[in-house]
Amino acid sequence: RDRARLRLKSVQVERNLYNTMSRWRVLLSGATRAGAAAVSLSSVAITQQTETETDAATAEYTADAQIAQEWTPLPPKKYKLQMSVIVHRHGDRSPIAKELGTNFRWNSARAFWEEKLLGGHTIKEMQKHHPWIRPFDTKMTSSGRGQLTEKGAEQLHAVGSSLRLRYVHQAGFLPRTLNPADLTVRSTPVPRCYQSAAALLLGLYPKEHRNRSGGTVAVYSRDGATETMWSGEHMCPAQETINAFWSAHFGQMHYHNQSEFKAVVDTVLAAFGVSSTTPGTTDLLHFGEIINCFSTHKSLVPNVELPVNFVKAFDTWRDKQFFHKYHQSHAAELGSGRLLQEIASQLAAPIQSHGAAPYKFAQYSCHDTSLVPLMFTLGLMSEESAAWPKYGSFLVLELFSVEDAGGDPKHFVQALYNGHAVPMGHSTDTLMPWAEFVKMVERKGLSGFEWVKKCKAA
Repeated sequence: RDRARLRLKSVQVERNLYNTMSRWRVLLSGATRAGAAAVSLSSVAITQQTETETDAATAEYTADAQIAQEWTPLPPKKYKLQMSVIVHRHGDRSPIAKELGTNFRWNSARAFWEEKLLGGHTIKEMQKHHPWIRPFDTKMTSSGRGQLTEKGAEQLHAVGSSLRLRYVHQAGFLPRTLNPADLTVRSTPVPRCYQSAAALLLGLYPKEHRNRSGGTVAVYSRDGATETMWSGEHMCPAQETINAFWSAHFGQMHYHNQSEFKAVVDTVLAAFGVSSTTPGTTDLLHFGEIINCFSTHKSLVPNVELPVNFVKAFDTWRDKQFFHKYHQSHAAELGSGRLLQEIASQLAAPIQSHGAAPYKFAQYSCHDTSLVPLMFTLGLMSEESAAWPKYGSFLVLELFSVEDAGGDPKHFVQALYNGHAVPMGHSTDTLMPWAEFVKMVERKGLSGFEWVKKCKAA
């Protein structure tokens, strides 16, 4: 009975610690606040929930911070989790464009965004706990464009908290206190992605669950063509050829044949003060990133007058333009083949080492243009069903092992998008046998040499 009481007390203490994570600033300053305010992430959020234990001996940890839109439950206990890899988009950010047309100028919006960006103290705290093994590029941060906001940090912190609930408290896969050797973390060489990686890690392992002597995990980046998370659009001639062709093809075809698309394009061009009306020469992505940055904060773009409820109609056509090329060409393979090959190698490590892999959890912090081609390559998206990944969206690949009747281990891979299990390829089962996963990687994955060879074949 005494052990049961102690266990319940430990559960209650840990729940109280979760209540301190309602706001990002509270987490970093070490302050406390009663109750957990909701922290939203498109389809995943951490919200306050209470439970009354009636039997201390059987009480299980169910944090006050619960996932609002539940994750797909873990498979039965006979399936042993051996590795998890997460690929996530960065969090909410400020616009990248300096100017567009005659009506949008960054300087007219700068004051609005400076109030929302991460403060210098927050960034220093991130660097303290998760040093970025790369010099900070002041050119990318001084302007304020394309930078992570406080909201963006909260989004990734919420993802990290949900991962803690799944892997620490539900699966017992990761320890309660951070062991840096369990994790490996990569980010594209962009500050908002590094900061998003650090935010997730501080949700996965809050400061109170870190030893002073071992509470840091470094975030690594690669340069240029060696970075497998880049989609390769500016380093791969074949990819640039595909992009140019499909952008022009889609624009010309729909501008002349689809009155709704023509109306959307004409409305955007007029609102931003763009004089060109040649189909295919205007990339809806440039307009979209500005419109969506402001709409995420329920604000209008300064000096740009757009119809009410226009964003949804615009997003529909922007998505069609963006996803069309992945359905009809090798763009997805060129954009994600190297990353898929790298992830497959990480998932294979526990199998090849008989469960003695060097780490348990691999994290990739990147962009929507990294995540989308990977999901197309894995068969998780199609042109008909695809939707633009929101800020903080994430893909998780989990490796499980289970013993067959003869005691031999069999391995399976499960994909989860924003917490929901999705079948890969043409499979109808969310648990894909390892042999099938390997065959898919052999068809669609690319080594560095193969990528260079295919890129030259423009």
